Amino acid sequence: MITLDTPAGPVQFVLRDYDVWPANGTPPPINESLLRGITVHWPGGSIAGSYNGKTTFDQLYAADCVQVGRAIAEHNARVPVISDVGYNYLIGRSGVVFEGRGWTKCGANGALTTAAKPQYPAGTSSSNAYWVAVQVIAGTEDAYDDMTPAQFEALQRFYTWVIRTGNIATPSVIGHRDVRATGCPGDVIWNRLPEVASAWPPAPPAPTPPPPMEDNDMLSLDWNPGKPNWTAFTFTGTHLAHTVNGHADGVLRNAGVKRVIVNDAELLGLIQSTETTSAPPSTLTPAMLAAWSV
Repeated sequence: MITLDTPAGPVQFVLRDYDVWPANGTPPPINESLLRGITVHWPGGSIAGSYNGKTTFDQLYAADCVQVGRAIAEHNARVPVISDVGYNYLIGRSGVVFEGRGWTKCGANGALTTAAKPQYPAGTSSSNAYWVAVQVIAGTEDAYDDMTPAQFEALQRFYTWVIRTGNIATPSVIGHRDVRATGCPGDVIWNRLPEVASAWPPAPPAPTPPPPMEDNDMLSLDWNPGKPNWTAFTFTGTHLAHTVNGHADGVLRNAGVKRVIVNDAELLGLIQSTETTSAPPSTLTPAMLAAWSV
């Protein structure tokens, strides 16, 4: 198991071991320029026998491995109707993503055009080239017809990985029923696909908070605008109002400081009364402030 980095956060990922899970053929190669997003599938049927009483990660992961092996074996038995397991990836109830056909091959999303469900995109004879096929392991029983929280999060994150990897300009998430006359992936999961799609674009990372600062974190740097005896003190951080307000007068008087500069526009006014030079802090440029920071 490895960790796969995605734009929305890491997912746990299992590369396929072909000695354990062999393929019965070679599907056609993927054409990344055609990709539009992912098609979500499920195995359907009953999975209660595999998951009843399973609650820990290790228990769910072990059951997932059995389900993935079963899916590969069942698809392999359908040769020549299908080559290899139909899914590019499978997502277990543990939240682990398993490699099926993988990235380099087309998934099987429903290649037969029917009167009940014409192919999408319109005018094509097969939807396979346009969507990465992803199965989420779920079943028809009420207890298993939805994704687990870990599974849902993994699907969202993996969707962003597909978009980034395929450089998809206008991505979307659809269900198997959207390209084939089928009930897959079930009503509950299909109704949650807009939530999956909302993972893109990912939210920007939260800004890193500045380290806590103490009064003695005031920085002293020499500044020489023609008067070599001037010294500039730079306060950094937004919580130092008490420092500036309480100490500026004393600093100016006792240390002979000619100027106190605050790296926060809201705090500049606090030292106006103690400013002794002709140039107020508001005239300082960002470049000058940057030059005084370390």
